[in-house]
Amino acid sequence: MKYFRYHNHNKIFSQAEKERLASLGKDEEKKARKSKKLTQLIVLFGFILFFALLLMFFYFIRLIPKPSSTFLTILRGIGCVVLGIIGFIISVLTTLFITGPLLKKVEYNLPEMRKEFISKACEDIRKYYKLNDNYLITKCFESTNIKFINHDICIFRYENEIRITTDIVKGFINEKSDLGCYSIKFNELKIYKEDYNNKRVTILQFGKEKFIIGIKAYSYIKKLMMVKTYKYFSKVIGITEHSICFKKRKKRNEIEIKDIENMIIEIPKYSAIPGSGYSYSYTFIVIDSHNKKIIFRTVLERDEEQEILDIIKSKIKNLEIKYYDNKNDGLD
Repeated sequence: MKYFRYHNHNKIFSQAEKERLASLGKDEEKKARKSKKLTQLIVLFGFILFFALLLMFFYFIRLIPKPSSTFLTILRGIGCVVLGIIGFIISVLTTLFITGPLLKKVEYNLPEMRKEFISKACEDIRKYYKLNDNYLITKCFESTNIKFINHDICIFRYENEIRITTDIVKGFINEKSDLGCYSIKFNELKIYKEDYNNKRVTILQFGKEKFIIGIKAYSYIKKLMMVKTYKYFSKVIGITEHSICFKKRKKRNEIEIKDIENMIIEIPKYSAIPGSGYSYSYTFIVIDSHNKKIIFRTVLERDEEQEILDIIKSKIKNLEIKYYDNKNDGLD
């Protein structure tokens, strides 16, 4: 299990502002951008004016002569403090008096920050946490991580992990709303049902963490863990114009395509979850021109399965693909 967090939250806010501007027409967008630049210039002018007035007051205060007696020195000190406060107030009021009307004159009312703007702006954080189209939003009723309590959380799968984070689908534009992301391996996760506050809930336990979430999450997570699991096919099988190379650890079995009379690929229907007893290996049986069988068995991920099978089909004329039911077959 690991916990990590996105660190570029300013990008989300600026992207939301861009989405809001993009919702305007071209003419309106130009007006809005012009208004923003003028506003920034007026604010900068206001800061310069404020500090200039303040420095002027302090300069005049320093011109007050220092008396010789201790009593008058104390009175001078008190008077300088009072004059300093008065000078600060006058500087603030003068700055507001001058810049206030200017800001109102250039002000442009942008449309409200709608949900779709925020959701689009969170695309970068979704990529960072590896969110895919298959996810579940559910309520977190209780958690050892107090930040997640009473928040909508997002649960999804990435490779052979279950990931838990805040609702990054609807999104957010402030850093506090990002609660970070838990990445949990299948064999680290304990999931079961239990009663909590007179309702049936799902309990997730991993490491020292415990989450009490909606009951629908139980069957959803179980299905996620039953999805066919793969390692990238291309890392294990190399296909060139002339040969197919099976790579397993340090061994390499390379076969010339012209020497292959028949190839059989046996593919299990179910993936392996630790303790499930399901097979998750592919078996390649290649019959070459000498009628020798080469058996290759490995753990794979199938997100690129169809692409690789299409390549093999295009190169091997006599190809058989067999999907077998490996449920409860007792294989590791």
